[in-house]
Amino acid sequence: MENYRLTDQEFGNIKKIVYEYAGINLTDVKRQLVITRLSKRLRELQLSSFTEYLNYINFKDPQKIEFTEMINRISTNLTYFFREEIHFEFCHQYVFPDIKDKIKIWCAAASTGEEPYSISISVLEYNKKNKKKLNAEILASDISTSVLQTAQKGIYTEEAISKISSEIKKTYFLKGYDTNEGLVAVKPVVKTNINFKNINVLHSVNNSEKFDLIFLRNILIYFDQKTKKDVINNMQNVLKKGGYLIMGVTDSVMSLTNEMKNCGNSIYKNI
Repeated sequence: MENYRLTDQEFGNIKKIVYEYAGINLTDVKRQLVITRLSKRLRELQLSSFTEYLNYINFKDPQKIEFTEMINRISTNLTYFFREEIHFEFCHQYVFPDIKDKIKIWCAAASTGEEPYSISISVLEYNKKNKKKLNAEILASDISTSVLQTAQKGIYTEEAISKISSEIKKTYFLKGYDTNEGLVAVKPVVKTNINFKNINVLHSVNNSEKFDLIFLRNILIYFDQKTKKDVINNMQNVLKKGGYLIMGVTDSVMSLTNEMKNCGNSIYKNI
């Protein structure tokens, strides 16, 4: 198996392409990640170097199929069901009770689907426990088309839901048998109000109605300061006054805008 070397110039060219399209700032610590995630693609295309790969993208990829594949591989992030559970508890206590009938939610970094499905289950659980009929319209987006395809299928390993309570598992997941043993599928009741869409958060989002709640968790760390400000500005433009922006626990918007109230735990209210 061939081991590929990534020169400074090649890495610089890849960094430039990824930054201009996705806003992802590939620092030197991400160099090995780029090698690991793209080397397999070079082998599949029978290319001998990253320079050949860049030439392929620039001159032999008019439909941008390989360009999309490269972005998919570099931008894929770790996620899991009910990550940072305190955010879902906050929604139950402070967000959902203030909404009368319909809540519009944007999960802006949906990845392989665990987060939007967790949001949908959270609304269903709130309705059941409070005898409400809160109707959720959830937009689940990601820059990666490949992870969105996985998300839309809603099929996971049993290990992926191992930390979820048995009641939630029984209520919202179907257990696989025979050839599907070891797998689970999200039930239709969880999927029905979710619209999966390929969206780049660097671009303005055209939406007929503003959102009550936006999840933008664990992606700001990939952006530089200017890009972070652009992304937060895009979020504010489609978030209702009084609406909430939920970030990852390591994220903060306080240096990026003065129009958000810090509610603690990386939760911000649009004021």
